[in-house]
Amino acid sequence: MKGRSWAHQTAAVDFCRERRASVLNMGLRTGKTRVVIELWEEWKPKLTVIIAPKRVMPVWPQQFALHSDEDVLVCEPRGSSSQKATSWMKHVRRFKPHGPSVAVLNYESFWRGMLGELLLSMHVDLLVFDEVHKIKSPIGKASKFAQRLAPQCERVLGLSGTLMPHSPMDAWAVGMVIDPNVLGRSFTVHRNTYAIVRKQTVRQKGRVREVPIIVGYRNEEDLGRRLAKFCYSVDRDVLDLPPATHEIVECELSKDCLRIYEPLAAGFSAECKSGVINPANALVKFTRLAQLTGGWAAVDSQTGERVDKAKMEATQELIELAGKEPIVVFAMYKHDLAQIRNAAALAFGESTKPNPDITRVGQKMWYELSGSVDELDLWKQHGGVLACQIRSGGIGIDLTAARYCVFYSVGHSLGDYEQALARIHGPDRHDPVTYFHLVAPGTVDEAVYEALQCRKDIITTVVDSMKEAQSDGRREEESAPF
Repeated sequence: MKGRSWAHQTAAVDFCRERRASVLNMGLRTGKTRVVIELWEEWKPKLTVIIAPKRVMPVWPQQFALHSDEDVLVCEPRGSSSQKATSWMKHVRRFKPHGPSVAVLNYESFWRGMLGELLLSMHVDLLVFDEVHKIKSPIGKASKFAQRLAPQCERVLGLSGTLMPHSPMDAWAVGMVIDPNVLGRSFTVHRNTYAIVRKQTVRQKGRVREVPIIVGYRNEEDLGRRLAKFCYSVDRDVLDLPPATHEIVECELSKDCLRIYEPLAAGFSAECKSGVINPANALVKFTRLAQLTGGWAAVDSQTGERVDKAKMEATQELIELAGKEPIVVFAMYKHDLAQIRNAAALAFGESTKPNPDITRVGQKMWYELSGSVDELDLWKQHGGVLACQIRSGGIGIDLTAARYCVFYSVGHSLGDYEQALARIHGPDRHDPVTYFHLVAPGTVDEAVYEALQCRKDIITTVVDSMKEAQSDGRREEESAPF
């Protein structure tokens, strides 16, 4: 291995070395990839398969070159499922006799068609799930395929900085892939053990029926102790990071916006209290309320109008405050990204009137990172404002060039939120970072942040129990006679 490992990386290697399957639940930017490559050098697998999100796939060849002196051949097959299968098969047949072979595949395709069949037919020495929480769904096709594939592989590793991005329920499917005996083979039993479940009446497709609804969680310490059997956990406290400051920026909505918001919020609240509500429709209404706090009144998914400028004006002020410093503004919705562009236009003096169609500001002082646009490299090169869709900017990217970060809007995903925080506040950072959270008082904005904090408290309890069980296990090993 090139360079020296951190102490927590060495401990992670020791934890995984004798286990057939394990999970590295290591905080973002704590060096999970190096741990995998060090284990790879010890285990010397002939064929390694790494499943990763699309954005993370190109990182793996770079990491092998950075950390290992071994002459490894890394393949990133592209195209359709059948094209990937053909490309990978040629790669393996051509290079396997000459040394170790690594294939990097993505979560969207590794289980499909010919590629899935090829995986099941081959002898895989090491299977790695990067961002293993991507297979957290108990009924997801990728998750079910992973449960078939993993037992056929010699060794399995799962990597995650947010193993349970939403709740303790996220751990079950991962446990089924790594070791089904730890959390059991029934999701219903797992849910009833670690969640408080109530029957709720819902209306779906014109029918009213009762469905189980999770209203709380329990037995977090027991779950942490169980997870510790296959999961090495360490958080970002091991990193020597500069301080981070969080500031709430209150954005008072206009009277015109409140005239739309308040009746919609009252109706939504009334439906929730009645207990007769369609969950899908509830999500739509909640989304509409969240979009309203950002200034957009949506008629449907395609049309609407702008009714408020409070968050846009606050964003403009913060961009001006940052001056020449690069700044990242996270948002959930495409309409929010348009408001951020308008704020940048006003901040850089390009326009005195907000215009949703603005696409350039002076010397291109704003850039976008979303599901349809990727201008991350341009922002890193030129600075300015990066309008970043939170789900696109959370995984596998480095945003440490920014000292200031604005959350225009956030969703309910604790994993997306914490990944976004960590992309700014990483080990390469030497100066402090400030996060600004735009909140419209008395609206769903406050409810979202409260929900994120509640989820964080629950997950923290599980992880603390996991780390305590790890420490107890190490003490027992140290005190055991030879």
